[in-house]
Amino acid sequence: MDMDTKEGSINKYISLEYKDTSEDVVPVYTTYGGIYYDKRDYYDAKEYFYSTFIMDGKIEFLRLVNLATPLIDWSFEFYEYTLAETTNEFYRTKVPQFLHDDPRDEQVLYMSGQYQGAASIMRFQKRDAKLRWWAQFEKLSNIRGYAQVPEDDHFYGCGDFNTNAEFTDTSMAVYTAGLFRMQNNG
Repeated sequence: MDMDTKEGSINKYISLEYKDTSEDVVPVYTTYGGIYYDKRDYYDAKEYFYSTFIMDGKIEFLRLVNLATPLIDWSFEFYEYTLAETTNEFYRTKVPQFLHDDPRDEQVLYMSGQYQGAASIMRFQKRDAKLRWWAQFEKLSNIRGYAQVPEDDHFYGCGDFNTNAEFTDTSMAVYTAGLFRMQNNG
């Protein structure tokens, strides 16, 4: 992945594209709310932006150093299941909905949303994106919101559950609401 910065009269924006993108080779992006700004990193005191999005059907997770010309510090791509591995379209559904920190541990970052068709929370090491743990919910399909209480070892979330997830036809989805409380150690 290359990064290109463009300056306008007022705004500056970052464009993340495939290396050697051309008119014939253009990725397809889907974005959600997965962005986090770390004003002062615990390890090196630099400013970082963390971002998650879907590019060509795969979750991308990256960290940018906030400089005059931003620099990609690390970038990871999640494994994509193919139809040969599973015919259940819900199992292949993923939504990197949120990135949020832990008010009690400045070394970690949570990604929450949906992975492999189920509501999921992953706890990553900020320094190198090493996965510390991954939790999936059996009766929740996606996380739509979260809250954390300072000085508490829990976070709270809400989402929905597709009661017809066993069907391969996504038009058959029927949803109910769900709430949860979870300890920050998984």
